[in-house]
Parts: sequence; C-alpha cells; structure tokens
Amino acid sequence: SAQQLQEVLQKQKTTGKKTGEILLEEGLVSKEEIQQILMQQVIDQLVVMFSWKEGYYEFRPQRVTPRQEGLEVPVDTQHVLMEGLRILDEWSVVEGIITPSTVFRKKPDVEPVLEDLEFRLWEQIDGETDVATMVEALGEEDLAVSKALLSMLEKGYIEPVEEEIKVLEEERKIKRAKAGMEMAGGLVLALLILIVLVIGIFRITTKTSDVLKIIQTKTMIDSASHMVAMYFKDNGVFPESISAGWTDPWGNPLVYRITETGYEIFSPGPDGKASTEDDIY
Repeated sequence: SAQQLQEVLQKQKTTGKKTGEILLEEGLVSKEEIQQILMQQVIDQLVVMFSWKEGYYEFRPQRVTPRQEGLEVPVDTQHVLMEGLRILDEWSVVEGIITPSTVFRKKPDVEPVLEDLEFRLWEQIDGETDVATMVEALGEEDLAVSKALLSMLEKGYIEPVEEEIKVLEEERKIKRAKAGMEMAGGLVLALLILIVLVIGIFRITTKTSDVLKIIQTKTMIDSASHMVAMYFKDNGVFPESISAGWTDPWGNPLVYRITETGYEIFSPGPDGKASTEDDIY
C-alpha cells in the first residue's frame, strides 16, 4: 500500500539499511521474491547485451570483500546465459511485426478459440489501444503479450490498424538465423560482463508492485550515479544532464542536479513530484 511504501522509504533514510533488508524485516516480501527479481535483472541485462551489434569492455581488477550480512543471490551462470539466449530468440520472432505503438483491431465474423492471456488481450483490443497500454493494463511481461498477439495475428483473429505486416516468414527465418550467429559470437563477451554484473548493480525493467519497485528504482539510481562518476573521471567535470532513458518504474525520469558539493540523483517516486516525501534516493 502507499502507507507501507512511505514507511519503508522513511526507515531507509533514517537507518541507512538496504531497501530489500527492510522489506524482509517488515515481512512485506519474501527472500525468494527479491532473489527472483534480482535474477531477472541479470537476465534482462544479458538480453540487452546480446542485442549489441558492437561494443567494448574494460576490466578493472579490484579486491572484492565478501559481505557478511545481506541478501545473497545465487547465480547459475549457465542457466542465466541459456535463458538470455532463449528470450532473445523469442524476441527475434516478433521484432519488426509488433512494437509498443502497434494498434490492433478484431477481424469481423471470427469465432476465436483463445488461451487465458489471449482472452484477456481480446477484451483489450478495440482498434485504439496500443500494445504498450495493454501491457500496462494487464501487468504482464512485454514478451508474453507480444507472443500472444502474434499467435492471434497468425490465426487470423486480429489485424494491425494502420499498417500491414511487412516481415514475411522467410525474412523472419533469415533474421533469426543471423541473430543466432551474433549471439554465439557474443557469448564470451557476455560472460565476462555478467561476472561484473553479478557483483554490481543492475538496472531493473521488471514490472512489480509499488513496494518492489523501490528496489528497481534504487538500483537504477546507482547505475546512473556510476555513469556520472565515470564521466567526471574522464572529463574532470560533471555532465550537464543525464540520458532521458533513465526512467523509474512509475514512468518518471530520474532527477539529476549539480550541487555545490557534487551532484544528486533521485526519483520523484510514485507521485511523480520532486522534493516530496516519497522521493527515492
């Protein structure tokens, strides 16, 4: 609830404890739920890395002191890599056909036979609502919704409103084969970066309740702060602004300000207003 969210944020500010630790102490989430979210962060970042066409990495050796307390997240490297490859392969099927802005309408005179998610999507399809809005309304993952829509499209139940499908089946097969080759070539690079990610902070894109969104936001802020610090190291000054892509789970861009002593980065929180009680640092 909103009250629980406020209490957790206030306790985090006064005690300095990790948000996840407070959530566990208060019994608002289970250890397994937090571990699942953090594991999904690893997979999401890996999927992004596999989509890179080119890039570079820098390895900086440093001493790592094991934490005596806190939440541990066991990582099966092979499982994470295979899961990332599987998700990217599935995305390659819908890429170019279904986008967040795509709008569908129902075909007339059809009697669809639908699965659970397809049925819920069928109720959302009205010729005006785009895919992004349906994802938000249903609280489902983007990939799951896109796959369900693609299935309905291929069965002839729905059709795009403004544009026809331009990617033919043969073109999709070629794209999937090419993506597979690129993924295989990037395995070594992804594995090296994964090691860094496991001991670092991950940017979260997973949808969750307001309470769990705190975890996503704080890790995002840490990632943005790291980029600012790297910019300062290379240029001797802080950047004038940060990328507009840093958006919290409530859809608000992170607030970045240069101060007399350095800089600050925070989220306006659920109310979307900066300098209020629910700001997240």
